[in-house]
Amino acid sequence: GAEVNARSATGNSALMLAARKHGNAALVKRLLGSGAEVDAKNVFGATALMGAVAAGDVDCVRLLLDNGADVNAVPAMTPEGFIFGGGRTPLMWAAFRGDEPMLKLLLACGAKVAGSTPQGTALSHAAWGGHAGTARLLLDAGAPVDQRDLIANYTPLHWAASSERLDAGLVQLLIQHRADVNA
Repeated sequence: GAEVNARSATGNSALMLAARKHGNAALVKRLLGSGAEVDAKNVFGATALMGAVAAGDVDCVRLLLDNGADVNAVPAMTPEGFIFGGGRTPLMWAAFRGDEPMLKLLLACGAKVAGSTPQGTALSHAAWGGHAGTARLLLDAGAPVDQRDLIANYTPLHWAASSERLDAGLVQLLIQHRADVNA
């Protein structure tokens, strides 16, 4: 008899909290079956799908997508949303983590490869994370190579060159895809 869509003070529902912990697919399925709102957002604009992708839980992500979760949901771009909500779309989370299977799933479900937030694109997050394989998948899917973020004004090449996980192969990949080396 519990209210499945009850919210905490920060707007988190039971579904959001369950989805952000890896291994909770059975609980996510039960909550969805009990009427949990799949695309509810907390006060930071984060959704259950964003949490599941950030947790790297492909089973939860599939369940959420199969139940209509918005693959292109964008978090709140307030200072609080940026800090506490992660500021990343589901595709950006997968790219930042270097999670290639998750990235492929999201792209297959319609994630917009050129979608952006003030923090940039999925490609800039793959570059920031130092993930050449993820960057290659995004470039092959049509990601724009020189799209800048609105905070640092960096292109993916800037992020790749400045990453603490510097990967010369990633830098070379971006250059091979005609990244502007003088940006």
